[in-house]
Amino acid sequence: MNRFIVFIKNWKNSERLAFAGRVLVFYLIFMALWIYFLISKDSSAPVFIYEQF
Repeated sequence: MNRFIVFIKNWKNSERLAFAGRVLVFYLIFMALWIYFLISKDSSAPVFIYEQF
């Protein structure tokens, strides 16, 4: 546990690692949203619109 806490402190103190962490978090959030929209069949459009094509 002590190694983990030291790792987190070093991560926060380093500007490059802190920036990389923020970028990674946003990337993971957007990837999760993209996968959700890709997998889900939710749509607010009425069914007849899709039947036209």
